[in-house]
Amino acid sequence: MWPVGCTSRTPAPRNSSDRRGIDPGMTEFDVTLQRVVAALAKAGIRFHLTGGWASSLYGEPRFTQDIDVVIDCRGRASTAAMLLEVLSEEFVLSEEALRDAVRTGELFQAIDQQTLVKVDFHTAPRIPGELNRSVTQPLFPGLNVPVVSREDAILSKLLWIRQGSQKSRHDVVGMLMNPSPLDVEYLRSAARNLNVHSLLAELERQADAMK
Repeated sequence: MWPVGCTSRTPAPRNSSDRRGIDPGMTEFDVTLQRVVAALAKAGIRFHLTGGWASSLYGEPRFTQDIDVVIDCRGRASTAAMLLEVLSEEFVLSEEALRDAVRTGELFQAIDQQTLVKVDFHTAPRIPGELNRSVTQPLFPGLNVPVVSREDAILSKLLWIRQGSQKSRHDVVGMLMNPSPLDVEYLRSAARNLNVHSLLAELERQADAMK
C-alpha cells in the first residue's frame, strides 16, 4: 500500500523494483538503507535503526519487509521541511502525513521509488533516552550506522506485544537468548517504568527454558 496523499512533489511509484544502477552485491534493502542514512545525515537529524532489523541483529535472524527508523524531531520547527526536502527526491511520501507525524510524534511512511522498500519513520522515541544509548554497527563495508541498543530493542518489542504483536514475542525471546552481555538491571527497571515488567519476566522464563 502506498502512502496516502501523495502530491505532485512525490513522483508516482513504479510497479516493480528497478535494479538499474544498483551494485549487484547489494540488496534492495541495503540500497534503501544507504539512502535513508544519507538523507538523515544531510538533514542533521539524530536517528537509529530499530524494528525487525534490530531484532535479527540481536536475536534470531528473520525476514523483514521494511526499515524502521527512530528520529529525533523534538524542539525543531523546521524538521518537517528538512525531511521533506531530503526524502522527496528518492522516496514516495505524503507531505501531509509527514507534517502531522512530526507535530504529533507519530510515524510516517516513505517508499523508495526504485527498490520499493518501505521505511517507517518514528518521529518520537518510545523509550526515554533511547537515542543516547545507540550503538554503532557496521552494516556492510563503508556504512556504519547507529542502531537501537539490545536492551531498548527488547523494551520496544515489549510495548508492541502489549499492543497485540505476537511476532514480537518471538523476537524478544530470541534477543534474551543471545549470550552476549545484557544490562539486566537497566532492562528490568525500565520495563517496570513502562509497565511491561510482568511480560518481561514471563519471556525471561521462556528464554531460560530454551537455553
